[in-house]
Amino acid sequence: MSRSVYVLRDGKLVEKSKALRSDGPFFMRDIDPYESPITGETITSRSQRREEMKRHDCIDARDLKGTLLANGKRHRG
Repeated sequence: MSRSVYVLRDGKLVEKSKALRSDGPFFMRDIDPYESPITGETITSRSQRREEMKRHDCIDARDLKGTLLANGKRHRG
């Protein structure tokens, strides 16, 4: 028998996995610093990463998920 965890939402018990709220702001922590494979510079923030990717005409592979590749197959990420 599997166990479930329940939480109170609006006065009702709801399975925790289904109780996620999305009606408020969402905050993401900043990225850990890393060395850019393009320039060798240290990238320390998401904005710096976006700027470098834009400057060098690069895209994140995660943004390709579900798009068609040149061979007609879908990129599954």
